Amino acid sequence: MEQNLHFIGIGGIGMSAIANIMLGMGFHISGSDVKAGRTTLALQEQGADVRIGHDAANIPDDAQVVVYSSAVKEDNVEIIEAKRRGLPIYKRAEMLAYLMSTKISVGVAGAHGKTTTSAMIGTMLQFCGLDPTIIIGGMLPAIGGGNAKAGSGDYLVAEADESDGTFLLLHPSIAVVTNIDSDHLDHYQNLENIKTAFGQYLRQLPAHGFAVMNKGCPICRELMEQIPIDYVTYSLDEADGVDYWIKNFGHDADGCACADVYYRGKCLGRLLLRIPGRHNISNALAAIAFGRRIGLDFAQCVAGLSHFTGTGRRFELLGQVDGVRVVDDYAHHPAEVAATIKAARDVTEGRLVAVFQPHRYTRTQSMYQAFAQAVSAADVTVISEIYPAFEPPIPGVSARLIVDAARKMGHNNISYAADMDEALSYLIREVRPGDLLLIMGAGNIRRLGEDYLKQKRRISGE
Repeated sequence: MEQNLHFIGIGGIGMSAIANIMLGMGFHISGSDVKAGRTTLALQEQGADVRIGHDAANIPDDAQVVVYSSAVKEDNVEIIEAKRRGLPIYKRAEMLAYLMSTKISVGVAGAHGKTTTSAMIGTMLQFCGLDPTIIIGGMLPAIGGGNAKAGSGDYLVAEADESDGTFLLLHPSIAVVTNIDSDHLDHYQNLENIKTAFGQYLRQLPAHGFAVMNKGCPICRELMEQIPIDYVTYSLDEADGVDYWIKNFGHDADGCACADVYYRGKCLGRLLLRIPGRHNISNALAAIAFGRRIGLDFAQCVAGLSHFTGTGRRFELLGQVDGVRVVDDYAHHPAEVAATIKAARDVTEGRLVAVFQPHRYTRTQSMYQAFAQAVSAADVTVISEIYPAFEPPIPGVSARLIVDAARKMGHNNISYAADMDEALSYLIREVRPGDLLLIMGAGNIRRLGEDYLKQKRRISGE
């Protein structure tokens, strides 16, 4: 394998993780991105040559392979230069596929929860002494706050991102599917195509492999009936033939989720996480089902999961000021927004003030009614304008669609904010002690939570 790799779009969460692993394996890494950030700075500190801005001259003379992000277009100047030089050019997923081929690989796929579930599995293996390689789409405190770790053990745990279909380039030894839902319709067009893609993903498992499947998901059940492979199943509720399920779900005095775990009718014991939410108990069940299948006992799984404190932008506590807790979450699909609001509701006795930034015009256009239903569960809601994520505007599509739909559903305490400044002014004026302020979205909305904390601390003199 070549020793000099150049990454175009190296600052992306998936690209930076792979670059990080390659650095740990002894490769020389260079790369570029449109702007500096936490990931680019971390890579530079580890020895990567990272340039800000795209330029043909960024590709070193000794580069032997070029890797590019799915966000990078074919007319990118560095792509054009790599083609001119005749360099091999690979997609991010192709490089991930190479890494996965070197280990017993665990590919965690699904519409919701794959970052948290892969992080839970990685943390569990780490604290059970198996020293896994971990590649995830979020920052993980258990591995020093990064999004990747090169381990010496046999296992590699990685997210299998279905958003653009490139997860089909992966051939994991073990597949985990958390759920299947209608999303990324800009790529798939319809749910039937999404089901077909996940079906192909499962069929690519090797003969000796197995899949951990959420039997509480109707589409997962449908695929299991069609594809005869080795399954380990889990569900939040006892269902016909399910292997793992829970009873007595709740939260402890610190707001941490807990439940009794059952395996084929037998209670294995109590699971206590350090994060809230019924959906996170589901993610942990997937980790336990996987862990026990590879030979860990229940006590080891629970002990490993007790070290999991969450990942960046997944119900992450940004801070507290003037009696207000500020939580940031990556939720950007109606099901994720609903689950996150439910988790927030379970751990606060005060008002729940939710701010949601829609992500992409196409998703807003197809799902604004479902978003309106989800955000209506908050006491107070602010909807900021759409974060486009490189999409061109669609005439008639704006965040006001969600606001108008929610009002028609009877949610009157909902406001529209055209920009961050307008949203911040509203929050400074309206949020009061005892509230939980929940910031949600896959764009740049996290900055609103950070700015709120800074401004309130200045006001209060903290």
